[in-house]
Amino acid sequence: MISITDNFIPEEILESKASIFLFGNQHCSVCSALKLKLQTVMIEILPEVTFVYVDTNLNPVLAASHSVFTVPVAIFRSDNKEYNRWVRSFSIHEIIAYCQRMLLIQNS
Repeated sequence: MISITDNFIPEEILESKASIFLFGNQHCSVCSALKLKLQTVMIEILPEVTFVYVDTNLNPVLAASHSVFTVPVAIFRSDNKEYNRWVRSFSIHEIIAYCQRMLLIQNS
């Protein structure tokens, strides 16, 4: 997991083949739970997907530049493009299924 703390995402992360950005903050208990679960899932099931956590309280400019005004928000990015966004009410299974589908398409 990569935590962003300076309102800047390195170019190699933006241009990676597949990445999940989770926007949350320390005052959101759902965000904390999602962060732990996604971190585990990315290590065990989807190691080829880069997991990036962005604390919206520490990085308000970055959150705003990605049009994130509520938490939690998960964004799937590939090759510097946003392909899907999950906001507020979503399950880990939705994200896993989508990532697996996108990786299958990319690898075919």
